[in-house]
Amino acid sequence: MTSGARSRGFFLITLMFFGVSACHAAVDESAPGVAGQEEEWDPLAWEPQVTISQPELSEQEKLDRHIEWISRNFPDQYAENPDIEVGPWLQNQTEQNQLLAACVREFGFAAHAHPGGGIRYDPGVPEAQSGALDDAHYVCESRYPLDRQYFGDLSEDQDGILYDYWDQYYIPCMEARGHRVSREGQPSRETFVATIGISESPGWSPTEVFDALPLEEQEVVADICPPYPPDEHLYGT
Repeated sequence: MTSGARSRGFFLITLMFFGVSACHAAVDESAPGVAGQEEEWDPLAWEPQVTISQPELSEQEKLDRHIEWISRNFPDQYAENPDIEVGPWLQNQTEQNQLLAACVREFGFAAHAHPGGGIRYDPGVPEAQSGALDDAHYVCESRYPLDRQYFGDLSEDQDGILYDYWDQYYIPCMEARGHRVSREGQPSRETFVATIGISESPGWSPTEVFDALPLEEQEVVADICPPYPPDEHLYGT
């Protein structure tokens, strides 16, 4: 990682929906590309300007990074039970989301992998159960951990890939399906990379259009126009 690494919290590894609602976005059925275009869009076919490669870590280094991450995100649970068993490393966030959702359901929560990434709860989780939900996630995040060789703070190169993906692929793909994504307020690539994750950031996030779609449409669009670059591009998995 470069010295310009940004916090990965920006990407909302886990979406904790304490109340689930569906917001509807208008679809322009007359827009070009709405019908019959799905097969022409493939996020893996989009090519970033740079290729991300990660330094190879030993098993102990991976474990150390995982412990640092999970103790920071679940401090109370880690303090009470630091010797939790860690499962095999995963190299795909979509796979992890599916496994996490199934694991959290074992604790009695109606968890589902969200099309846009992370976990959704339908029905939502009452605030009174938030502590129990954190306990469940602590166990499940260690049972199905991401390989910390790949997943951590983003470098400036990765921030640039995110911007380019949104600009070159995601926005055109969404508009081809009739979902208009406004470019008002879109910063330059240089400004985005320099300010992402800090107070001076313009706060530009075109994924809001995806988030506003009904769940059924998100499930259709997610494979064609995912709101974030594939892990292969963004993390070099």
